This record gives sequence, structure tokens and C-alpha cells, in this order.
Amino acid sequence: MCMTVGSYGTSGGQVAWAQRQVGSAWTMWNIGVPAGATRSELNDVSCLTSSWCMGVGWKMVSGDDKPFATGFNGSAWTETPTPVHSNAALKGVSCISTSYCVAVGSTGSKPLAQVWNGFSWSTPGAQPPVPGSWESAVLNSVHCVSATWCMATGSLRRNESGTVYWRPFADIWNGSSWTTTTGVPWGGNTEGLAFGISCRSTSECWIVGEGRSGSTLRPWAVRWTGSTWEIQSIPLVAGAEGAQLRDISCYASSSCKATGWSRFSGVQNALVETVTP
Repeated sequence: MCMTVGSYGTSGGQVAWAQRQVGSAWTMWNIGVPAGATRSELNDVSCLTSSWCMGVGWKMVSGDDKPFATGFNGSAWTETPTPVHSNAALKGVSCISTSYCVAVGSTGSKPLAQVWNGFSWSTPGAQPPVPGSWESAVLNSVHCVSATWCMATGSLRRNESGTVYWRPFADIWNGSSWTTTTGVPWGGNTEGLAFGISCRSTSECWIVGEGRSGSTLRPWAVRWTGSTWEIQSIPLVAGAEGAQLRDISCYASSSCKATGWSRFSGVQNALVETVTP
């Protein structure tokens, strides 16, 4: 079973939807727009069984984006109300049980994290920090190994004399507070963005995204070893003008697959990279 989420466009704006694959057949759910909202979108989903998933994203209420979460029971999706934040969206979610999920995203210029306890979502008092001199940050993805260990990844932003710079970063959640890891490399690029993460344990995580050198985008990946980061070499496909990796899944003990796109003559083509640790 596989589940995918996102949105489709209408004359009135975006509407959240989901599709589930069982065997070779796909089933679609028009999740729709929650009561009181005018638009909605799901950015990520975490499934424990074919009859239990949690999806997260955003909904627009009175012109303001709010966090949005919805649960799947095998046949239907039902909104699970989230704490209200302004100019906010949830980007990633990871569940280890039906009574514990962590979702991440941003509110305004700050990272946002929320926790599901099986009945409701809450916003912990300890929120992911914006490190050092960086002006803003967003968390795009999270993977939990246990209720006391999750790693979330995203990007930091700073404006220097009119030039905007982005750097990848990662935070670790211990169940009560967040700690920013140090030394995430961007491999000689002038800047970088982190989008997807997959962890097998507290000592092995993989993060993918893009590295930027001028106007050229390159696929970027790093590996967490439990204490340090290692840059992974991913060259551009021959003839490609640029490339980006959006997500990764370490689904087997000896293999991870990352997906994204490569651009040829201005046209984006699907890209799949396989890593064998």
C-alpha cells in the first residue's frame, strides 16, 4: 500500500486530495476544503497501516494560511484540528504510533513543530530555534525513530546587502526540546536547500535537496552518522542543465531512493537516485 497527498486546482483555488495505491489500482479521495476555509493543501503523509494515516499541510482562513491536519481511517479522511498560527503551514509529518506524531513547518519567519497524542495536536512550548545570525527558517521534513528522537530538516535564510542566502540545517527532538546540529555541509555550493529526510536509526539519517552555484541547481545529499555529517557526491546527469532532489526513503536495510527532477532544454524530467550504504 502506498499513499500520496497534495492538491488540485479549481477556479476558486487549491483543494486537498489524496490517492492510495493497492496493487496496481489507485483510489482517489477529494479531501476538500475544511469548514471555514477557502483553500487547502496537503504537503506530507505518514501511514502506519493501510487503514491509518496522518496528512498535514495548510488551509486558508480569511486570507491567512493556518496549519491543517487530517487523519485517514481506511475509508475516509477527517480533519484533526491543530493549534491556530498565523501565516503558517505544516510541511512534514512522521508518526511512530496512532498516539504519537510530530509535524513540522513554519509560522511567519520561524520554524513550527506540533505533536499529536492520539486525540489532539499541541504546540510544545519548546520550539525549534532560528540559529545564530539567520533571519528566518523553515522545516520541510521530519522523521521520528521514537517518541524521544526525531530529526527535522529545512533551510535557513539571511539577507546580506540585498543578496539572499540559504543554508540547510537539521534539528533533533528529544521529546521535550530541540537541538540544532552543527556542520551540515553544502558541498562547495554557494547555498543550499534541504527538502527530504529518512532515518533508519539515531545514527543514520539521509537528507536531500539542492545545492546552488550561481544559477545552476545541483542535486545535494548528506548523511548523518550519529555525531557528524558526511557530504554525498551526486553529479548532474550528463547533459542536464540543473537538478533537484525533493524526498528520500530508506525503505530497505541496504538501499535508499531519492526522487526529484533533472532539467533538459528547459524541460523537467523525473530523477531517481539510488544509494547503497
